Amino acid sequence: VSPLLGGSGDSAPLTAYGGYLGMKAAIQHTEGHNSLEGKRIMVQGVGKVGSKLVKYLLEEGAEVYISDVNKEQESKLVKLYGIKAVKEEQVLNMDVDILSPNAMGGILNQESIPFLNCKIILGGANNQLLEEEVDARRVQEKGILFVPDFMVNAGGIINVSLELQSYHEDIAKRMTEKIYDTTLRVLSKADKDGVVPLEAAKREAEKRLEEVGKIGLYR
Repeated sequence: VSPLLGGSGDSAPLTAYGGYLGMKAAIQHTEGHNSLEGKRIMVQGVGKVGSKLVKYLLEEGAEVYISDVNKEQESKLVKLYGIKAVKEEQVLNMDVDILSPNAMGGILNQESIPFLNCKIILGGANNQLLEEEVDARRVQEKGILFVPDFMVNAGGIINVSLELQSYHEDIAKRMTEKIYDTTLRVLSKADKDGVVPLEAAKREAEKRLEEVGKIGLYR
């Protein structure tokens, strides 16, 4: 919704911000600190969301690589930030700390997963796993932490939901910041319950929906 009509104008900034916070939470979970400084991060897709994510990562001192089918946009960021662009066919087997898919869905599948060479997968693209449950297990069996996309890209939904009421940027940002704690809680719960993070995230979502339903029924 246009700012002239009381909206934000663009939900991409908060989508990227949520992804950035999710990365910090994932590093906190795996390494006991949340700094992304020096982390090698492959950002696939540098459109509205990915380009803003790159900015957050560079500001914290991460070593960022990018790839996009839109070579004009890719070149623009290479020149702007002095970062390296990677060929599309090299993206998934890059030796990085974090692989961040921010373009098409279904890139994690039976054919691609064996070639993965990252520690964490976390990005803003929807439906990154072609076969959700099966591919989530395949990724985990590779020793890779997959952080569910619908959990960390929720900043965009939060932004849009507030536009339906009375939009305030500071409120939207504070609500998006909760993604950090949610990610930590879900990853810890997954470890505790012995399930993949995708399953833990779905259980968390179902619990929230049930709680909301009870409130609605009470009213």
